[in-house]
Amino acid sequence: RNKAKKKTTMNDENKYPMAVATPVNPTMELPPPIAPPLEINNDGTYHYSTMVPPPPAIAPSHVTNDVQSPRQEIDKRQLQDLKDQGFTTGLAKSLFDNVQTFPLRIWILDNSGSMAACDGHRFVETRSRKAPVKMVSCTRWNELQETVEYHARIAGLLRAPTTFRLLNDPGLGAGQQEFSISQTGDEMIPQDIKKANDIMRRSAPRGITPLTSHIHEIRDNIVAMQSSLVSQGKKVAVIIATDGLP
Repeated sequence: RNKAKKKTTMNDENKYPMAVATPVNPTMELPPPIAPPLEINNDGTYHYSTMVPPPPAIAPSHVTNDVQSPRQEIDKRQLQDLKDQGFTTGLAKSLFDNVQTFPLRIWILDNSGSMAACDGHRFVETRSRKAPVKMVSCTRWNELQETVEYHARIAGLLRAPTTFRLLNDPGLGAGQQEFSISQTGDEMIPQDIKKANDIMRRSAPRGITPLTSHIHEIRDNIVAMQSSLVSQGKKVAVIIATDGLP
C-alpha cells in the first residue's frame, strides 16, 4: 500500500547481522547523493559541499553495544488485538516470532520537499457494508504519516524496539528528528506512541534528501552491535521510506 516504502540491508555474507533482502557489501563505498553532494575527507569522514549547509547530526543515544531481546511469548491481549485487525492466529504468532529475530527496527523517513507530491494513497472507512474501506488520493507525506502511525502502534503492541529518524530536522515546532518506541520501558510506550504521532502530524515535507549520510551512520551503529547480535543470532531491520535514491 505504501509505495514510498522500501527495504534495504547491508550484509557481507552474514558478517554483519542485518535483515537480508538485497545483499550489499558493507565495505563498498556508497555513491554520493546527486544533491547536495557529499565529499570524502582524508580521514574517511564526510562533509557537505559549500553549496548547501549540512543537516544537524543526530546523536545516536539509542545505540548500545548490547541488544536486548523483547519478551519471548505473545500474550492474550497482543494476540486478540492482532486478530481484531484481521490477523489469523498463525500470522499473529509469526509476526511476534519476527520480533524475536529482529530485536531492533530502524526506519529512515523521507521528509524532503518532493514528498509533498500528490500521488500518494491512504485508506478511509466508509458506511458501505460491501466496501467498508476505500482508497483515496493524498500526498506522499500523508501516506507516510499514516504508515508511521500504524507501525508505531504495532511496535508498541508487540513491545518491539523501533527507531524512526527523519532525513531533515522537522523544526522546533514539530519535535525531534529522531524518536523511538519501546526503548525506555513498557510504562513509557503510550507516551512514545503519542510523541511519534505528534511529531509526524506537526512535520511537513521540506528540504533535500541527505539519504546517504543517514545510511552510513546507521551502518556504523549496527556494526557496533555486531558482537551482541551474532552471539544471540539476531539481526537488525532497516526500512527506508523514501521516493529518492542514495
